[in-house]
Formats: sequence, structure tokens, C-alpha cells
Amino acid sequence: MADIFLSYAREDAARARQLAEVLQSYGWSVWWDHQIPHGKDFRAVIQQQLAEARCVVVLWSRAAVTSQFVLDEATEGLNGRLVPCLIEAIHPPLGFRQLQTANLTTWNGEQEHDEYRAFVDTMSAIVPPRSTSESTGLPRNDRDRQVSPEWGPLSGSRPRVRPSVFGGRRAAAAALVTLGIAILLVSLWATSRFRAGGAHTAGSSNDALLANRRMTDVERQKIEFDAGRNLSELVKSTLLLDGGCRISIDDPGFSPPENWSSAQCVAALLQAPEAQPDVYDEIRRTLHLFSARRRGDGWTVIQSMPQIQIESTAWVGLAFLAALNARANDFLRSIAERDDVMREIGHVHQYLTQRQSGGGGWGSFETEYVKPSASTDYSTFLALRFLLELRKSPQVSVDRGILDEQIRRALAWVMSRYDVEAKGWSEHGSAVGAQKDLATLYLLVLTEANQAGFGYVMSNSVYQMAVGVWIPAALQDSVTRKLIDNSDLRQDQDLFSKSGAYLGYKQQSASILWHPWSLLLSSYLVKEKSLSQSQRDQAQLVQDQLVRRLPEAAKAFSRGFIFKAAEMLYVVGLLS
Repeated sequence: MADIFLSYAREDAARARQLAEVLQSYGWSVWWDHQIPHGKDFRAVIQQQLAEARCVVVLWSRAAVTSQFVLDEATEGLNGRLVPCLIEAIHPPLGFRQLQTANLTTWNGEQEHDEYRAFVDTMSAIVPPRSTSESTGLPRNDRDRQVSPEWGPLSGSRPRVRPSVFGGRRAAAAALVTLGIAILLVSLWATSRFRAGGAHTAGSSNDALLANRRMTDVERQKIEFDAGRNLSELVKSTLLLDGGCRISIDDPGFSPPENWSSAQCVAALLQAPEAQPDVYDEIRRTLHLFSARRRGDGWTVIQSMPQIQIESTAWVGLAFLAALNARANDFLRSIAERDDVMREIGHVHQYLTQRQSGGGGWGSFETEYVKPSASTDYSTFLALRFLLELRKSPQVSVDRGILDEQIRRALAWVMSRYDVEAKGWSEHGSAVGAQKDLATLYLLVLTEANQAGFGYVMSNSVYQMAVGVWIPAALQDSVTRKLIDNSDLRQDQDLFSKSGAYLGYKQQSASILWHPWSLLLSSYLVKEKSLSQSQRDQAQLVQDQLVRRLPEAAKAFSRGFIFKAAEMLYVVGLLS
């Protein structure tokens, strides 16, 4: 196992060799791809060396930032091993600009060069140098010679590594990070110590959270089951005999049912932890109502609206998928009913295929001429969720190649929207910074994509950065945030004619429930092996605290619009 994996573009091979010799002169062992044995699979060798190296040094240059190999190798180092260096005066690629980067563009071999000293300090903090005799690098006489005429001679026979990791600015930062990790580990240790001690009275909400003992699976499942039963009763109370659901729990039922809310209710009841055979007839009538209300391949929110919406269409699609995969095998009573359901699912997929923009996302409203700017956030989240659920339903006949390409394009759109400076996703058309509930939705579909086989998502720097920001924020929200404190997400969409003429824009706000989707995401992250153990432990704290608040959620959603209770029930069903 090498101490250092050196990543570089082929055009920079001479500089890579020069730096490898410098690093080896300190006693570090360095691996770079000129060492691949003949006859070996170079990809397998590189992957093995990259996985085993204690540190990854990447040399950013004009050639490197356009090299997919270099980008992939640098991404592998984002788990705390990466030390980036500039060897040309350029900007690092997107996803790496938030990292401190050693500027070696002007270094000529002098010991007192600030960036050079900081680079050595950073390397020493990650991988303490070995003694000269332990080095597997060049012979001693080669180490002592002058190296690169391009980067200048080394002063003295062997460069000196300062013994203290606090000798430079980068090293001090590394020490602070180490101290922070130590504090986190002590907190997690304290959490385990409270398992037998009951609740802890503390001055802050975070203290209260850490005082809660870790929930057992049995405890968690019981709370989820009881909440599912209470939420099911709320949702069932809004079902109408002729099909559909009342918009509000308090609504006497005189207004016509929405397609959007009714689809959420159907999907939730069919996904609920406990089967609901007493309302199967009403659910079947609602599915027939959807079929009768379809306009072409899509659905409006309500029948009086002139335009089809992606959100309504996607939720109707999720409802039909829930019918196909219902918890009770006898929900669909005949082959004809199953064929009808699969036919409607096909219409939804066809509509989403037609409406996916060139950039990969979806706009809320139908527009004759689809452009990348026509995409909006919540509509893209729902369309992508439908496609991922569709991929898990092998009984539906669909071209897997086309489906996977649609998903890949949508994932690319989501990741391209990440704002590194804001450390999150900003609302479309907004300049107010990151929207944390939008981050929950997008991290959710990115994680589900990984579960569906799109494993490259997890190694993407956007995902790693977003998770690193989301977990601490969710930990705080799980204790202090009100359950009814939901976000109204703007949906500003540009509209175009077939000729491409701009027709103006429409806005359709969407209310995001933070609690259920945060609960579902945290349950995924607990099992995500690409995360560090400390991140998984924190995600477990988030999940446990949100589960503890499920009875509170069922009570909070017992009045007002039914979509809140329906979304909560839908997620609880996915957890069971």
C-alpha cells in the first residue's frame, strides 16, 4: 500500500515524475500509473491503488480539469484523503473549488515558499512521513540530488519535515478538524452511555437529542405502525363514494376532488403499513376516475384547469404503481384490472418522456416548446421519483435503455443545479441562497438512484458535499423545528411557443413537508456504506428523533389540507 496516490493528466507526466521524486525524498511512498505492470488490467490496478492509498494528491492543470480519469480519481479522495495542488494558473473544476488548494505554480524548490510549506504540513498531518530507511522510493543518493530544473533544486541533502503538525496554517486547520471529530465522537459516546439512563435534562435541544438513547428496531417499528394506523384513518375519512378525496379534512365535500390530492391519498393508503381492504372499493373507483379524467397522456390538478401539470401526472403515476404493487395481493382482482393499471402507467411514462427538457428536468406547466429553462424543482423531483419507482416494477413493459437514459439525464440536471458557494440547491429564479428542504428532496432521489443501480451518484462530489451539509442541519431540525414549518417552493417557469417565442412565465408554488421526506432520507443514509461511520451515526440520531415525533405529526396533520397526512402516511409505508 502506497502512502500517496498521485493523480495527473498524461500531458503533465514530466511534472508528476518531478513531484513524485520530491515526495519520495521525504520518506513517503508514492504510486503513479507509470508503475502498472505489463499485461495487467490498468483500470483494476489503478482502482486498487486508489482505494488503498492513505492520501490522494491531484495536480490541477488545463489538461487535468478536462480529464475524466483525473476527476474520478480526485473524487475518490473526497473522503478526507485529498490534497489538491495547482501546477498551472487555473480554477479547479466545479466540485473542488471549496477545498483549500496548494498553489505550486510559482514554486522553484525553495524551502521558505509559503504554499510549499503549507503543502508539506498538510501532507504530514494526513500521512506522517516514514524514515528514510522505510521509504520504498528512490535510493538515498538519488534523493539527495538536485531534482527538477523546471521547479528548481532542493536546498540541502534532504528536505526537512517540521515535527509539529501545528507548524503552518493548513496544519492548524487540520488540527481544528481533528478536534471537532474528537468532540463528535465524545458526543456519540455520551449518547450510548444514556441508553440505560433514561432522559437527560439539558439546557439545549441538542443536549436533549444526545441524551435520548438509541431506539431499537422493535420500538421504531411500533411507533411507525401506530402512526400509520392513525394517519390511515385520517386519509380514509376524506374518501368520496364516487371516487376521489376531499381536499381538506374539514371540507364538507361539496368542492370537486383534485387529481393531485386524490392521487396522494390513494398512493398512501395502498402503501400504508397495514392493508386497508375496507376502502378498496373507494380506491378502485378513484383509479377509474383518474382514467376518465386523463387528457391525452397527462392530468391537470382539477378538471377546470386548462393545462396539464407534471406534479399531478407524477402523483397519479405513483398511485397506479402503488396499485400494481399493493401490500395486499388481492387488490387487483383480475388480469383485466392489472392490464388497465399498467396501461395508465404507460400513459404517465409517455407524458414524462415527451415533457423532459433538453437539460434533463421537467417544467410544472405544459409548454409547446420545451427548453432547459422550462424546468422547475418540485416537478423534476416528482417526475424522477416516478421513473425510479417504475424501474423497480419489472411487471411493467418498458424499454429499460430509454428509461435509464431518462433517469441519467434527470440526475445530471439535479447535480448541475447544485450551488457550491451557497452549499445547496437554490430555488429556480431565486437569489436568496440555498433552500434546505429542496436539498432534502434532491438528496432523496439521488440516494434512491444509487439504490436503483446508478452507483456513480455516491462518488460525485456534489453528493458528498450536500450530505455533509444536510446531516448537521437535519440533526438540529429534528429537535427544534416545528412540524408545520413547511416551505413554499417557488416554481417560476418560462413558457415558449412552438417557434421558440417567449410567452412569459407562470408561477405555481409547491408546499414541501420537511418531516416525512427528512425521515425517509435519514433512514436511507443510516445504511449508506459510502458515508463515514460518524455520518451514519448522526443520520441514525436524526431518524430516531423524527420517528419519536411521528405521534406529534399525526396530531398536527389532523386538520387542514389532506395532502399533509397523505404524504406522511406514504412515507411511513415506504419505511415499513
